[in-house]
Amino acid sequence: MPIQYVLMGLFLLSLQSKITAQSYIGFTSENYAGIHGVLVNPAMVADSPYKVDVNLGSASVFGGSDVLGFDLIKLVSDDTYNLRRDAEYAPKEENAIYGNIDILGPSVLFNLGPKHSIGITTRVRGFANMNRVNGELFQNAWNKFNDSENFTVDDGDFNVTVHAWTETGITLGGIIADQGKHFIKGGITLKYLRGLGAGTVDGLDITGSYRNDDAGVNTLTSTGEITYVLSKGYYIEEEPDFSKAPWTVGADIGFVYEWRPQHQRYFFDDSDGNKVAMRDKNKYRFRAGISITDIGGTLGYNNSTLRNYNMNNTIDANQLNRGGIENRLDEFYLDTDVQTNDLKISSPTAAHINLDWHLKKRYYLNVNTDLSLRNAEKIHTNRKMNNFSITPRYERKWLSIYTPMSFRQQGDFALGMGFRAGPLFVGSGSIFSNLMNKASKTTDIYFGLKIPLYHKSTGPIGDYDDKEDTDRDGIPNNKDNCPEIPGLPEDNGCPDGLDSDGDTIPDADDECPDAAGSVKLKGCPDADNDGVPDIDDVCPELAGTSERDGCPSDIDRAVQTINNFANVILFKYGKSSFEEASFYTLNSIVDILKEYPKATFVIEGHTDNSGSFETNKKLSIDRAEAVRDYFVANGVDIQRFKTVGFGEMKPLSTNETEEGRAINRRVVVKLLSVD
Repeated sequence: MPIQYVLMGLFLLSLQSKITAQSYIGFTSENYAGIHGVLVNPAMVADSPYKVDVNLGSASVFGGSDVLGFDLIKLVSDDTYNLRRDAEYAPKEENAIYGNIDILGPSVLFNLGPKHSIGITTRVRGFANMNRVNGELFQNAWNKFNDSENFTVDDGDFNVTVHAWTETGITLGGIIADQGKHFIKGGITLKYLRGLGAGTVDGLDITGSYRNDDAGVNTLTSTGEITYVLSKGYYIEEEPDFSKAPWTVGADIGFVYEWRPQHQRYFFDDSDGNKVAMRDKNKYRFRAGISITDIGGTLGYNNSTLRNYNMNNTIDANQLNRGGIENRLDEFYLDTDVQTNDLKISSPTAAHINLDWHLKKRYYLNVNTDLSLRNAEKIHTNRKMNNFSITPRYERKWLSIYTPMSFRQQGDFALGMGFRAGPLFVGSGSIFSNLMNKASKTTDIYFGLKIPLYHKSTGPIGDYDDKEDTDRDGIPNNKDNCPEIPGLPEDNGCPDGLDSDGDTIPDADDECPDAAGSVKLKGCPDADNDGVPDIDDVCPELAGTSERDGCPSDIDRAVQTINNFANVILFKYGKSSFEEASFYTLNSIVDILKEYPKATFVIEGHTDNSGSFETNKKLSIDRAEAVRDYFVANGVDIQRFKTVGFGEMKPLSTNETEEGRAINRRVVVKLLSVD
C-alpha cells in the first residue's frame, strides 16, 4: 500500500471524523488508569494501586476543526446526510483542522519495590494538522466549487503536516519524598521512535479569485507558491524495507505532589508486627501533577519526494474535479520536475497540568490543562490542541464513571462520559455534546482491554473526622496529650520520648506538656508556690490554699462567685456576641468587681472542638476580650484585666456529647493580685 494513501486517509479522517489531538480524555487522570496514566505523566507509574497492569490493546481517536460542523446522529443514522452538502460552515480568515490517532499496543506496568515502578509501552501514533487556512477557500474546495458564488480570498501562508510513527518506551518512576502529609513522586519515559511516513504542504502568499459567469464557465485565478513533500512509507510500501526507516529518541518527564492529611491512618501491621503502608488505598485529599511530553523526537525522512507548484495561473475550476488532485496540480501548476529532498518532522511537545481533589469517599473532581509548546506558525511539526477540562468522577477498584467537560482551543465545548469496569474501559470526551449539538466541531472515542492485578486488600480504614483529631494521628484530641503533634497510642498521642517543655517529664506523662513544671505536680508549673498547679489555681499569682483553689481567704469567695456567674455567660453560636440572657449575669459580676477596686484579674476563654484548631483559638480570645470590654464599658478600669484564649486545649468534659461540649464552652475569671 503506497504511503500517500495511508497519509491521505489519516488527513481525510481528520476532516470527516473530526479526530482531535488528545487521547483517552477523563481516563488517564483517574487513580486506576495504570499504564495509560504514564502516557500523560510518567510519575503516575509509581505508587499505583496495581501490582501489575497489562494493556492488551487500546485505541483513541480524537479531533476536529473550527470550520466544519456536523450532526452526529444524522451522519451515523441517515444515509441521505451528505457531509459536504449538509455540514455547517464557520469560515474565518485563518481556520485550523487537526487530528490524532493513538493506538497503545501490548504494554505493562509493574513494581520494582515499595518505592520504584517501571512501565513498558508500545504505541502507534498519527497526527494531522492544517493551520492558518482560509475558511472560505476551504469550504469551496471541499465542495469542489459546486454552486459556489464569486469570491476572492487572500489566504497568505498556511501549512499542513501529516505524520505517523511508532514508539517503544520505558518508564522509570519512584517516590522522591514521603514526609507524612507531603508526598512527591517523579518519573521519566525514554522513547525509541521509528517513522512510518510523513507529508507536508506549505503555502506562501496564496491568493485566489473564483468567478462563475452566466455561461457556466467557472474560472479560478490564483497566485503564490505551494511546496508539497511526501516521504517514503518504509513499513507499508509494497516491498517494506525496515532497515531504512528513520529513527530517533524522545522523552517525557513528570512530577506529582499529594497532600495526605490523614497519612497516619494508611498503615497496617503485617504478620511480624511491622507497620506497612496500604498500597491499595488512595491516601491524598489533593493531588497536583505537571509534565512535559514528546520532548525531542524529531524524525528525518531522507530522499522524500518534493513538488514545487507555481500557483500564478487561471484555469477552468471544473477541471480540478476530474481525477486525483495530485494529478491536476501537476498538470496546471507544477513549476519544476519532481525532486528529492530531506524532510524533518518535529514531535507534538506539550505541557500538562492536572489537579485532582478527593471530595469524599469515592467521589473526585479533576481539572486538567493541556498546552501545546509548538507554535501553529511553525512548519513541519505536529501540535496538540490546547484543552481545558473539568471532570467529576466516581471511582472504586473495579468501577469508575466520569463525565469530562472540555473547553477546547477553537472555542468548542464538549461534554462526554466514560467508564472502566474491571478489564474494559470505554469513553468519549464529547459524546453528549455530539448528540445534543447539530453542528459539532470536535468528537472523540476511545476503548481498550487490560489485565489488572491489584495490590492485596488491607481492609477498610473506617470513618475519620478531622475536627476530632488536629494532628491526624488517629488519636482523638480528648485522649491526645500532644494534639498538635502526631504521636503513638502507647504514648497518649505524643512522639516517643518527646519532652516539649524540657522539664524531664515526657509529654505522654506530662499534664502540662507546654509549660515546665515539677514531678510532684505531674509536670505542671506553680507560679506562686502554694502547692496548687497553675492549671487548677484560681489565683495563680497569689499564694493560697488548696482548700480555696489556690486563693487567699479574703477574696476567694468573691472570685468563686464571679466564676459561678461566668460559667453561665452565654454566647451566640460560633460568635463572640452575647445571648440576651447573659446581661444579667454580666451586670452581677460588675457589681462584685466594683467591691474590690484594687484587685486584678485574668479572663480566660475556652471553646469546644467544633471547627478548626486555629478558629477555636481566635474565638476563645475574642470571647475573653468581649467579657473584658463589657466590664470596662460598665465602669471597671481596663488596667485591671488581662485576657487569654486557650481554644479547645483545656476541656473540662468530653467533646463527644452535646452536654460535654456545652461545659467546655466557658469563660473563667482568675484573680491575679489584690492590695
